[in-house]
Amino acid sequence: CYQTSSPGMALYAWQQAVARDNSDMMLRGLAYQAYAVEDYAAAVAAWQRLPAERLTAEDALAAANSALAAQNWSQLAVWLNDLRRLHAAQGENYFWLEAQWQNHQGNSAAALRALDQAIAAQPSSRAWALKGQLLLAQGQQPAGFAALRQAATLAPQDASAHAALGFALFNAGQFAPARQELTLANRATPDDENLVRQLVY
Repeated sequence: CYQTSSPGMALYAWQQAVARDNSDMMLRGLAYQAYAVEDYAAAVAAWQRLPAERLTAEDALAAANSALAAQNWSQLAVWLNDLRRLHAAQGENYFWLEAQWQNHQGNSAAALRALDQAIAAQPSSRAWALKGQLLLAQGQQPAGFAALRQAATLAPQDASAHAALGFALFNAGQFAPARQELTLANRATPDDENLVRQLVY
């Protein structure tokens, strides 16, 4: 089986299989394998071939995740609508996707509401991190820093969470706590030149 030993070959095998049999089951397999190897455009293309009336809620959620990863915003909107139609507009993943869509549209208030719903459903580092970034963009520093700290607390080994907080603190002139967070991020990703440069500065 190529899926674990050679995922690229597994994708090719799925593509060849779908060329012979484009049943719903085969299209789903192709979409999931494309996502697994980070060929997000191919995953979106596979999901698009599945008729909307045969999409399950699980399908629509996986398809929407693929669209977000591919930065295919128009298709993300389509699958978010499908999730609403299927009465599946719930859970952290759905509200995370909704927040991303609203933020892309420039509607930060709606994005923040969606993030609060995502956090209420299941607190996640990614939701807290985006909330912090949006709050800081609105000039709400105490609330923004608190949200970024919550993101780092939920994912203590996540370099990006500590880096986001560290850079935000640095930009606000809070150099000592910024250095502490950037040091934590650098321990996880010692080859990150931006972090090294900031720490040297």
